[in-house]
Amino acid sequence: MRPLVDRLLDPWSRRGREAVFTLPGALTCGAGVLVLDSGDLADLIFHGPLLHGLRAGVPDLRVDVLLPEAHAQFMAASGLAQTCLTYRPAQLRPFRRGFFPLLRAARAGGYAATIIASHDPQPALARVAMAAGAPLRLGPSHANAWPAVNLEIRRGVADATYRGNRPAAALPLLGLPAPLSVWRWPLPPERLRQIRQLVRFNKNRPDDRLVAIDPGAGKNGPALALSSLQFLAGQLAGQLSCQIVPLSADGGERVRELTALLPVAPPALPRADLLETALLLSQCDLFLGGNTDLFHLAVSLGVPAVGLFTEEDGADWEPRGRPAARGLRVARGARVDAEALFAAVAAVGIRVAPRAAAAADGAAAWREGAV
Repeated sequence: MRPLVDRLLDPWSRRGREAVFTLPGALTCGAGVLVLDSGDLADLIFHGPLLHGLRAGVPDLRVDVLLPEAHAQFMAASGLAQTCLTYRPAQLRPFRRGFFPLLRAARAGGYAATIIASHDPQPALARVAMAAGAPLRLGPSHANAWPAVNLEIRRGVADATYRGNRPAAALPLLGLPAPLSVWRWPLPPERLRQIRQLVRFNKNRPDDRLVAIDPGAGKNGPALALSSLQFLAGQLAGQLSCQIVPLSADGGERVRELTALLPVAPPALPRADLLETALLLSQCDLFLGGNTDLFHLAVSLGVPAVGLFTEEDGADWEPRGRPAARGLRVARGARVDAEALFAAVAAVGIRVAPRAAAAADGAAAWREGAV
């Protein structure tokens, strides 16, 4: 039986239930699309190629995004959406203050399609998608997807396709060209020029590489141990002429704790919000971290990235086939093989050349580290 709340909201979903669409041809010149962001940054990034393909393939397409405030500036700066509409988590709770104004705003848009930008069920966003009344409703495939989702991109049980490649697979179904083989999340050129100058002015030596290490929590489990990341930083400093920058999408205490563990303070570069973090990440020569939001952002920006994946992370989290990205499988509590690490670093295009005495100290520290 359907949940009581959904039965009570039937008047809001009737328009969507009765609407019909055809493929291809569901999106025509001047149509509107409402994208619903759950607040999961990786999922938003994974839908970037799909949004780019829609904008490029449908003349005058209007793309609006309903998203948490924390993502608004980042999304607006990308140019992928005309309008960013923000919501508070409490607004998604049925019959709470702000819930019905949110449904009315979605309906008023006259959208031809909605996209739930997630790989997992999102019941709260599904109600907004139904209220919008769009004939075409794209979203994650699961047992209770219909009627909020009537176009699912399904995969087999053994399908290990990278999650970042999946949403754009809908483009040919819509009669649009297949996604670009190489696509990067867009950032504003003027802001890129500014951060490029700041990085250059704040380096100790012009030839130093900028290496970002992410201490944030993984998508499927706890964060990697800070002691391991400290050892990793020591090993890198021993093998590369570099400066280490702790960087995370959610910032917070772990970034401060890792910073305190580094023997050399990182350069004073802006990373106060998500957009500043993305801009700084785009200028890094290497990213290292677990299966985090920032790892997937690094992949989408084309930044050389090495991810440490644990047993909790399925194979579909690994960006196989991306020349500037490599994944290493590690077991929690086990030592990480230094040779495998630097083989991955070399594979993403970073030439590893030991820096004399510091190399031995860094290697010893790394061999003692555990994930």
